[in-house]
Amino acid sequence: MTRQQLLDNLQKVQHIANANKWHRFLNNPYKYVYAIVHRICIYAITQNEKLLQTPTFFGQALHIALPASTDIYLTKGKSHASEINLAQYLINNLQANNCFIDIGAHCGYFTTLAAKLVTQNGMVIAMEPSNKTFSLLQKNVHDSANIIALQLAVSNNCKPITFYEFPSQYGEYNTINMEQFKNANWIKKWKPKAVEINCITLDALCLQYNCVPNIIKIDVEGAENLVIEGALQILKNNAPTIVMEYVAAHRSNANHQLAAQMLHNLNYKPHIILQDASLQEVQNIDTYFTQNNLESDNIVFVKTKKL
Repeated sequence: MTRQQLLDNLQKVQHIANANKWHRFLNNPYKYVYAIVHRICIYAITQNEKLLQTPTFFGQALHIALPASTDIYLTKGKSHASEINLAQYLINNLQANNCFIDIGAHCGYFTTLAAKLVTQNGMVIAMEPSNKTFSLLQKNVHDSANIIALQLAVSNNCKPITFYEFPSQYGEYNTINMEQFKNANWIKKWKPKAVEINCITLDALCLQYNCVPNIIKIDVEGAENLVIEGALQILKNNAPTIVMEYVAAHRSNANHQLAAQMLHNLNYKPHIILQDASLQEVQNIDTYFTQNNLESDNIVFVKTKKL
């Protein structure tokens, strides 16, 4: 599949995602009804997720869990505007032979997309600490020779850490930082399970696999500062692009701010991804969020000069 075909298919994902409920229903009535009935009538009572396989816009079938990945099931892609922009950015910027590191890979959506873009001579390293989610990731990457999947958290040291896993519907919020959810209403009902997991730093990871990443995606729900602290050598000595999910101030984004400041000290500048996948520098991320009434977005940090 060519990059233009990927972009055309991604545009179809966006079209379905932006449509009203009636049009989403008409796009695939069976899937729409099945997903809604499962979430409202089955999952709400039993809390049992439904494991299945579904196609994606880039041609690979993924093992997913409902209701967590309902958007992939219905649209063939992650459908939030920030995720569509990120997919388009990766299609336009990841090249053959590149190295892509996916920190917080979930079931492997961006991991498997990146693997197609870097080709067989490239490398993708996917990190996912959650037990349930990692099992899906393993299923989705086991046939890909250019993907290394590791059940580890990425932090500022290699000591074990307490990790909190939520039920399926909120599985993308799995985190080591519970503070950010203290004011969320849903957490009163959907309590997480605390487990101990092993950690690695990005510096140690890159040394172990002898790789210099071109793009690093970070989606770690409040541990962003720890990831950057553990990557100072690779960031000082090289210039990988950092794509970090950033959340609004009212969602307790102190650790996102710390990570952004550390990147600033390393001569990285923050950018937003525009709809055409080009980048636009922003002077203050929190001001940008306030002005645009955003809950979250993927911020791209680009190194402007060497230290």
